[in-house]
Amino acid sequence: MNTEASSIRLRPTDLSEALELVDIIFDTDPSGIFIYSTDGRLVECNRAACEMHGFTKDQMLGMAPKDFIHPDGYQTFVDFQAELERTGSFRGESCGLTSSGGKFEVEVYGKPVMINGTGYLYSVIRDITVAQEYLRRLHEHEKQLEETVAQRTEDLARSNQKLEQFAYLTSHDLQEPLRTIRSFSSVLNEEYKDQLDEEGQKALMFIEQSGERMSRMVTDLLEHSRIGSDSKLEEVNLNEVLDDVLVDMSAAVAEKGAVVRAGALPTLRAKRSALRILFQNLISNAIKFARDDTPPRVEIDATEVKDAWRIRVSDNGIGIDPKHHEKVFQVFRRVHKRGRYEGSGIGLAHCAKVVALHGGSIELESEVGHGATFSFTLRSLE
Repeated sequence: MNTEASSIRLRPTDLSEALELVDIIFDTDPSGIFIYSTDGRLVECNRAACEMHGFTKDQMLGMAPKDFIHPDGYQTFVDFQAELERTGSFRGESCGLTSSGGKFEVEVYGKPVMINGTGYLYSVIRDITVAQEYLRRLHEHEKQLEETVAQRTEDLARSNQKLEQFAYLTSHDLQEPLRTIRSFSSVLNEEYKDQLDEEGQKALMFIEQSGERMSRMVTDLLEHSRIGSDSKLEEVNLNEVLDDVLVDMSAAVAEKGAVVRAGALPTLRAKRSALRILFQNLISNAIKFARDDTPPRVEIDATEVKDAWRIRVSDNGIGIDPKHHEKVFQVFRRVHKRGRYEGSGIGLAHCAKVVALHGGSIELESEVGHGATFSFTLRSLE
């Protein structure tokens, strides 16, 4: 073979080091690696090459390319020579020869290379049968992985359903003792308040406030567990959903002098009531956490990304410290003092659940004093 070297150069400082590296790279894909000198003699090969032909490495070194080709493949050997001289490389199928005279089908690729200023012919041979078996096993592994993922997804859905049922039942059962606490504290306040000293009245006030706060939290937990379960899939125009939300919030918008602007929003096959909760909570937060000296401003836009829509809801409010960005989406995790801002701290958890129901994720970009941008993806549901 003509082994005049091309301009390709390998950096390793030693030929055996180069082969060691190649052997590692091809460890999971058993291809034979051969390096021939310019006089057509094998000067280095990897472990797979020896195993493929059934020779030891010592036996193989010094052999010529045709020594590894079965007589049935001699014509392809001639064709490879011609292709190498014509194009500078060769590629095709041939018949490999084993030490016992056996034949096996191979894919062959070769190209001249330079190693430390010396020209060599670099050749890769792959046993077609082995490669097919490798691909078959890979396909089996992929299939097993798909089945495992499907099973895990089903298990997760079942687990989430049980958790939602647990949350519903637990919060529902909590309502009764809470009603009792609030009822008796109301009786104490109406009938016996004058008989209590200042400390007693203060304690009673704390009981009433805590009862009311706990009742709101239980109600919010019930609502969280029900999100998505009480609505059907339908074609939902998000601009219409936003309009409905703004009508419901018109008093709060007018009181704060808020401005809400939205670009064209998509129509999705989705759960309308859940998306109302999503927009209502994000806009409500923007109004609630406005700066004292600046009327709230909310900007909403949508961009199509692959098979989903990315929607951004930005405000000019007080912002959120980056160290709190992850926990704001957790149930009952507040980042502001209760006395300054009302609420139980579950609104953004509602948002995260709604987005997850529609196959997306939600992120927050914000700094203290510079507003907040909630970015989330929504997909049409089947």
